Amino acid sequence: MTPRLPPPILALSCGQALNLSPADLVARVEAAVEAGLEGLLLRERAWSDGLLLETARILRRVLGAGWLGLSDAPHLIRASGADGVHLSHRALTASEARALVGADVAIGISDHRSHAREDGSDADYCFLSPLHAVQGKGQPLGVEGMIEWAGECALPAWALGGVGLQDLQALRAGGMAGAACLRGLLAQSNPGEAFMALRCSWGDVQ
Repeated sequence: MTPRLPPPILALSCGQALNLSPADLVARVEAAVEAGLEGLLLRERAWSDGLLLETARILRRVLGAGWLGLSDAPHLIRASGADGVHLSHRALTASEARALVGADVAIGISDHRSHAREDGSDADYCFLSPLHAVQGKGQPLGVEGMIEWAGECALPAWALGGVGLQDLQALRAGGMAGAACLRGLLAQSNPGEAFMALRCSWGDVQ
Protein backbone atom coordinates (compact mmCIF):
# COMPACT_ATOMS: atom_id res chain seq x y z
CA MET A 1 0.00 0.00 0.00
CA THR A 2 1.39 3.40 -1.01
CA PRO A 3 1.68 5.84 1.91
CA ARG A 4 -0.71 8.79 1.81
CA LEU A 5 1.10 12.13 1.74
CA PRO A 6 0.01 15.32 3.53
CA PRO A 7 -2.30 17.77 1.75
CA PRO A 8 -0.83 20.96 0.24
CA ILE A 9 -1.77 23.16 3.20
CA LEU A 10 -0.62 21.32 6.31
CA ALA A 11 -1.22 22.64 9.81
CA LEU A 12 1.52 22.23 12.39
CA SER A 13 0.68 22.09 16.05
CA CYS A 14 2.95 23.17 18.83
CA GLY A 15 0.88 23.86 21.90
CA GLN A 16 3.99 24.71 23.90
CA ALA A 17 5.13 27.37 21.42
CA LEU A 18 1.62 28.77 21.12
CA ASN A 19 0.89 28.48 24.85
CA LEU A 20 -2.16 26.29 24.20
CA SER A 21 -3.55 23.54 26.36
CA PRO A 22 -4.40 20.23 24.64
CA ALA A 23 -8.10 21.15 24.79
CA ASP A 24 -7.46 24.59 23.26
CA LEU A 25 -5.35 23.01 20.54
CA VAL A 26 -8.12 20.54 19.68
CA ALA A 27 -10.65 23.39 19.55
CA ARG A 28 -8.50 25.33 17.08
CA VAL A 29 -8.03 22.28 14.91
CA GLU A 30 -11.79 21.70 14.95
CA ALA A 31 -12.38 25.25 13.73
CA ALA A 32 -9.90 24.80 10.90
CA VAL A 33 -11.34 21.41 9.93
CA GLU A 34 -14.81 22.95 9.72
CA ALA A 35 -13.35 25.38 7.19
CA GLY A 36 -11.82 22.57 5.13
CA LEU A 37 -8.46 21.73 6.72
CA GLU A 38 -7.39 18.23 5.65
CA GLY A 39 -4.07 17.70 7.38
CA LEU A 40 -2.29 18.19 10.69
CA LEU A 41 1.14 17.29 12.02
CA LEU A 42 1.02 16.93 15.80
CA ARG A 43 4.41 18.21 16.94
CA GLU A 44 4.36 18.16 20.74
CA ARG A 45 7.79 16.99 21.82
CA ALA A 46 7.37 18.12 25.44
CA TRP A 47 4.29 15.96 26.03
CA SER A 48 4.31 12.53 27.60
CA ASP A 49 3.51 9.54 25.40
CA GLY A 50 0.20 9.16 27.21
CA LEU A 51 -0.93 12.73 26.55
CA LEU A 52 0.32 12.61 22.97
CA LEU A 53 -1.57 9.39 22.26
CA GLU A 54 -4.76 10.60 23.93
CA THR A 55 -4.74 13.86 21.97
CA ALA A 56 -3.81 12.12 18.72
CA ARG A 57 -6.81 9.81 19.05
CA ILE A 58 -9.10 12.80 19.57
CA LEU A 59 -7.62 14.57 16.57
CA ARG A 60 -7.97 11.41 14.51
CA ARG A 61 -11.72 11.66 15.07
CA VAL A 62 -11.76 15.41 14.43
CA LEU A 63 -9.92 15.04 11.11
CA GLY A 64 -12.07 12.16 9.92
CA ALA A 65 -10.61 11.07 6.59
CA GLY A 66 -8.00 13.84 6.76
CA TRP A 67 -4.27 13.27 7.18
CA LEU A 68 -2.74 13.02 10.67
CA GLY A 69 0.97 12.86 11.36
CA LEU A 70 2.99 12.56 14.56
CA SER A 71 6.39 14.11 15.05
CA ASP A 72 9.20 11.84 16.29
CA ALA A 73 6.79 9.19 17.62
CA PRO A 74 6.88 6.14 15.34
CA HIS A 75 6.02 3.91 18.31
CA LEU A 76 2.59 5.58 18.61
CA ILE A 77 1.56 5.49 14.95
CA ARG A 78 -0.48 2.28 15.04
CA ALA A 79 -2.18 3.00 18.35
CA SER A 80 -3.19 6.52 17.26
CA GLY A 81 -4.33 5.67 13.74
CA ALA A 82 -2.00 8.30 12.29
CA ASP A 83 -1.12 8.34 8.59
CA GLY A 84 2.46 9.48 8.92
CA VAL A 85 5.46 10.12 11.14
CA HIS A 86 7.70 13.14 10.73
CA LEU A 87 11.33 12.88 11.81
CA SER A 88 13.36 15.78 13.12
CA HIS A 89 17.15 15.79 13.06
CA ARG A 90 17.24 14.40 16.59
CA ALA A 91 14.98 11.43 15.80
CA LEU A 92 15.55 8.02 14.24
CA THR A 93 16.68 7.82 10.66
CA ALA A 94 14.05 7.21 8.00
CA SER A 95 15.22 3.62 7.52
CA GLU A 96 14.99 2.94 11.26
CA ALA A 97 11.50 4.42 11.38
CA ARG A 98 10.43 2.41 8.33
CA ALA A 99 11.33 -0.80 10.12
CA LEU A 100 8.96 0.20 12.92
CA VAL A 101 5.97 1.61 11.03
CA GLY A 102 5.85 -0.49 7.88
CA ALA A 103 5.41 0.36 4.23
CA ASP A 104 1.96 1.98 4.43
CA VAL A 105 2.87 4.87 6.75
CA ALA A 106 4.22 8.10 5.27
CA ILE A 107 7.64 9.10 6.58
CA GLY A 108 8.69 12.73 6.41
CA ILE A 109 12.02 14.33 7.19
CA SER A 110 13.00 17.90 8.01
CA ASP A 111 15.93 19.32 6.08
CA HIS A 112 17.85 22.55 6.55
CA ARG A 113 20.44 24.03 4.21
CA SER A 114 22.77 24.53 7.16
CA HIS A 115 22.76 20.81 8.11
CA ALA A 116 21.37 18.67 5.33
CA ARG A 117 20.18 15.12 5.92
CA GLU A 118 21.40 12.04 4.09
CA ASP A 119 18.69 9.52 5.06
CA GLY A 120 16.03 10.46 2.53
CA SER A 121 16.00 7.20 0.55
CA ASP A 122 13.44 5.64 2.91
CA ALA A 123 11.36 8.82 3.30
CA ASP A 124 8.25 9.81 1.34
CA TYR A 125 8.28 13.61 1.68
CA CYS A 126 10.30 16.40 3.24
CA PHE A 127 10.04 19.82 4.85
CA LEU A 128 12.58 22.34 3.55
CA SER A 129 13.37 25.34 5.73
CA PRO A 130 13.60 28.11 6.52
CA LEU A 131 11.67 30.01 3.88
CA HIS A 132 11.84 33.24 5.90
CA ALA A 133 13.79 34.27 8.97
CA VAL A 134 13.05 32.00 11.96
CA GLN A 135 15.09 32.22 15.14
CA GLY A 136 17.68 29.47 15.35
CA LYS A 137 16.99 28.07 11.86
CA GLY A 138 19.79 29.66 9.88
CA GLN A 139 19.83 31.88 6.82
CA PRO A 140 16.40 32.24 5.17
CA LEU A 141 16.16 30.93 1.62
CA GLY A 142 13.42 33.15 0.26
CA VAL A 143 10.93 31.91 -2.29
CA GLU A 144 13.39 31.61 -5.19
CA GLY A 145 15.97 29.80 -3.08
CA MET A 146 13.34 27.44 -1.72
CA ILE A 147 12.07 26.56 -5.18
CA GLU A 148 15.63 25.99 -6.43
CA TRP A 149 16.38 23.64 -3.52
CA ALA A 150 13.09 21.76 -3.98
CA GLY A 151 14.06 21.19 -7.62
CA GLU A 152 17.19 19.40 -6.43
CA CYS A 153 15.26 17.24 -3.96
CA ALA A 154 14.11 13.75 -4.89
CA LEU A 155 11.15 13.94 -2.50
CA PRO A 156 7.91 15.97 -2.64
CA ALA A 157 8.76 19.10 -0.65
CA TRP A 158 6.73 21.32 1.68
CA ALA A 159 8.05 24.80 2.50
CA LEU A 160 8.45 25.60 6.20
CA GLY A 161 9.41 28.68 8.15
CA GLY A 162 7.33 31.82 8.25
CA VAL A 163 5.20 30.90 5.24
CA GLY A 164 2.80 33.73 4.37
CA LEU A 165 -0.13 34.25 2.04
CA GLN A 166 2.09 36.16 -0.35
CA ASP A 167 4.35 33.11 -0.85
CA LEU A 168 1.94 30.35 -1.75
CA GLN A 169 1.12 31.06 -5.37
CA ALA A 170 4.81 31.32 -6.30
CA LEU A 171 5.71 28.20 -4.31
CA ARG A 172 3.04 26.19 -6.08
CA ALA A 173 4.01 27.53 -9.50
CA GLY A 174 7.61 26.58 -8.70
CA GLY A 175 6.70 22.95 -8.14
CA MET A 176 6.49 22.78 -4.34
CA ALA A 177 4.09 20.13 -3.04
CA GLY A 178 2.78 22.43 -0.34
CA ALA A 179 3.48 24.47 2.76
CA ALA A 180 3.53 23.62 6.44
CA CYS A 181 2.09 26.40 8.61
CA LEU A 182 2.31 26.98 12.36
CA ARG A 183 1.83 30.61 13.35
CA GLY A 184 0.01 31.39 10.15
CA LEU A 185 -2.76 28.93 10.96
CA LEU A 186 -3.38 27.50 14.44
CA ALA A 187 -1.81 30.52 16.13
CA GLN A 188 -4.50 32.73 14.66
CA SER A 189 -7.57 33.73 16.69
CA ASN A 190 -9.78 32.42 13.86
CA PRO A 191 -8.07 29.33 12.43
CA GLY A 192 -10.95 28.70 10.04
CA GLU A 193 -10.56 32.06 8.35
CA ALA A 194 -6.79 31.67 8.35
CA PHE A 195 -7.04 28.32 6.60
CA MET A 196 -9.46 29.58 3.96
CA ALA A 197 -7.11 32.48 3.17
CA LEU A 198 -4.17 30.08 2.82
CA ARG A 199 -6.14 27.72 0.61
CA CYS A 200 -7.28 30.60 -1.58
CA SER A 201 -3.72 31.87 -1.93
CA TRP A 202 -2.50 28.38 -2.83
CA GLY A 203 -5.14 28.44 -5.54
CA ASP A 204 -6.72 25.03 -5.23
CA VAL A 205 -9.70 23.48 -3.47
CA GLN A 206 -8.42 20.48 -1.57
